[in-house]
Amino acid sequence: MNSQSRSYLLPSILSVCLLLSLGLWVADEFLDSYAQEIKTQKKVIETVSGMLQAEVNAAIENGTLDIKKLEFVLKNLALGTHIDRVSLRKGNETIIDVGKSEASPLPKNIPAVSQGRSSKGTRHIFWETIRLPEKISIADSETSTLRIICSLNANAFLPSGKYRGRLLLMAIVLGLGAITALFLAWSFLMRSRNLEERLKTARDHREQSEELSLAAAGLAHETKNPLGIIRGLAQQVANEKGNSQKAREMAREIMEQADITTSRLGDFLSYAKQREPELAEVNALENVGRIAALLDEDFSSAGVSLKTDIDNINILCDAEMLSQILMNLLMNSLKSSESGSETLISVKRRGQNNAFISVSDTGCGIPSEMLPNIFKPYVSKRANGYGIGLAIVKRIVEQSGWSISVESKQGKGTTITIKKIKTQKENE
Repeated sequence: MNSQSRSYLLPSILSVCLLLSLGLWVADEFLDSYAQEIKTQKKVIETVSGMLQAEVNAAIENGTLDIKKLEFVLKNLALGTHIDRVSLRKGNETIIDVGKSEASPLPKNIPAVSQGRSSKGTRHIFWETIRLPEKISIADSETSTLRIICSLNANAFLPSGKYRGRLLLMAIVLGLGAITALFLAWSFLMRSRNLEERLKTARDHREQSEELSLAAAGLAHETKNPLGIIRGLAQQVANEKGNSQKAREMAREIMEQADITTSRLGDFLSYAKQREPELAEVNALENVGRIAALLDEDFSSAGVSLKTDIDNINILCDAEMLSQILMNLLMNSLKSSESGSETLISVKRRGQNNAFISVSDTGCGIPSEMLPNIFKPYVSKRANGYGIGLAIVKRIVEQSGWSISVESKQGKGTTITIKKIKTQKENE
């Protein structure tokens, strides 16, 4: 998974976690509210039953219940609590039935069990049987049991304004979280689809480029053979003493141009050939120092000082490709330097697992308008240059997973730095 996909995946996971947390919180709040409702309802019915029982106990002294007094007490209880309606029944006969004016009548048919509960919509019905002492009567009517029936509206137990505000805020946050998660999921899907299309286009382009490179490399290779023949014939003409001086000079010019063309074809073949690097640990001091030693005579002949500053570290690279990079950079530096100038090769550790390589000189520098294009093929600041060397360096650097940068001031010199070179394998 690439970094762009991960940048969308992490917010999506966080959004889902946030939604789950909010959902659990809302569920916990509603369950707590429901438990509180049941607790309150139970407390109310216990209070009504207790008050009725208290009236019964008070009536034991005179042996009868005062219905009007009891009706007044229950009516005040209904008006002052969450009870919608309360009824006192003796068998199927209703003795007292009081409540709020908007409350619906209580059902006539109540199950015969001594106590219970039933619900219809937001309305909850509770009932309980009160057993009276044998000597207690109600309005001169002998009875041993009474049933108290209450109705409560669940809307009365809904959260307060402050509590409802919290729930509303949670609902808004939950909705926004859901919208965000859907948007991120859609964006991630679109991003993935676009990425797949771009990858397919890149693969097609790469395949086409490989085919063109293979064809061009084949053409260049086949061109080198007749160039060899041309050079050989020109050499024979140049060495033939019977030929005129002018003919021999023209033959030498043909030989020189054939050599230049062959050299250019060789560089072109190196650029067209796309070999994958075979990374291994290479000692920088030994390998880079060896390349510097190979070119030391060329630099000395040109009057240019070649110096090294190399740490004794192992870097992860393809040794052959590293040699190709350094040869190109050093030869470019030599061609851009005058007698008396200096070129320095540095290999330094940067951090725990990284290193960098730089080649700097005090030569003529690169014009500022050319800097953005110096790594492109066939871009050169020299009249006789053809700009393949730095293009080869750029390709190898990218294939190895490194990065390259250039700093140059015209008339003062140039520094080319290769960074992000691993000094050990990532899985170690």
